[in-house]
Amino acid sequence: MAANQRSSEYVTPDGTQFAPYAGFWRRFGGFATDWVLLWVLGLALTAVGFGVGGGGGDSGEVHRTSVQDLFWIPIVAAFLIGYFTLFWARGQSLGMKAVGIRIVNARTGRPPSVVKAAARAFVAVVFVFSALLLAISGFSDAPEGLNAVDLAVLYTSAALFVLGLLTHLWMIWDRKRQTLLDKAAGVVVVGEMTALGADL
Repeated sequence: MAANQRSSEYVTPDGTQFAPYAGFWRRFGGFATDWVLLWVLGLALTAVGFGVGGGGGDSGEVHRTSVQDLFWIPIVAAFLIGYFTLFWARGQSLGMKAVGIRIVNARTGRPPSVVKAAARAFVAVVFVFSALLLAISGFSDAPEGLNAVDLAVLYTSAALFVLGLLTHLWMIWDRKRQTLLDKAAGVVVVGEMTALGADL
């Protein structure tokens, strides 16, 4: 079968292998697996951190909490971006491996470059952080006490969340199952590669 007849499958540039484009649920499964692993790892590191630092519980701890939170945000973001960059630049994150999908450059068939993987990871983490900020503000006890800066952060988070949602939902009706982020990075997410000759 000719490559141009395989509208629902990715064919490698040399024409030797093909793979189905990964659908919404498989990608969601890989995404969820990655974030559950990262969440568990984060909880473990937090527990170790509190164990080493000791939890005195005095009044001084309360005053340092907001400063500590601001300190940890860029560290956590850098760790998440580093995780996804490392694995995407190799073609699979741990979650993607678990569900049998991989990310490849649409033109070369190879994993994306480190720069493209890092850019994609940065945007993905921004979208997730915006969702977390919205969730936190939604469970806040006193939303009426927000000042101008708080409101600006809340509105920005809401806009980023909606943008991220639309960006990822695009894959539902896209022929190559690409999100808008995939298109911008020039990548596709596919299932396991199969020799083209074996299917002809």
